[in-house]
This record gives sequence, C-alpha cells and structure tokens, in this order.
Amino acid sequence: MITARMHRQDSTALLAACDQELIGTTLNDGDLKLSLSEGFYGIQPVDEEDLEVLFSQASTMNLFGKETISLGIKLGYVDEDAVIEIAGIPHVQIYYC
Repeated sequence: MITARMHRQDSTALLAACDQELIGTTLNDGDLKLSLSEGFYGIQPVDEEDLEVLFSQASTMNLFGKETISLGIKLGYVDEDAVIEIAGIPHVQIYYC
C-alpha cells in the first residue's frame, strides 16, 4: 500500500508519496538521518489510479519505497536511472521546469 499527500503553494504542487510500511520510520545512512513522517507523506492510502492522477498534477515529487518507485516507473513518471538508495530504501526526487 502507498500513502500520498499533495502539498500546494502558489503554482507548485509537491507530491510526497511513500510505501505505507515506511511511514513513521527514520532512515540512517551515515551522516544522513531522514524521518518519513505522516505530516509530510500523509496517511491517506492511494491505489494505482489515484496515484497516477496525483503524478499528473505534480510539479515536484518526493517518492520513497520499492512499491512507490516501481509504480512511478511503470506509469512512466520515474526514470529508473534517477533512483538512489538511502539506507537501502529506493528514493527519487523529480523536478519539472
């Protein structure tokens, strides 16, 4: 299951989406410590259809987790070569100009 939250400010729409089981965890990767919080990624579960609509509306994306990234690749929004890992968890940030 994937959770997602759209953050809107002026003309920017930031989509934060994450595998649900990662919400509430903190990733430690050397000097980097990153919390995957409900406040940012939300608690609203979304299905593939809902997420595709959110992908199409976003001007910026912050995505975490195998399921979320795999769906982004499948739908053509994520370039597999852009995916990095943080503490073993797939992550990508996308910015449209």
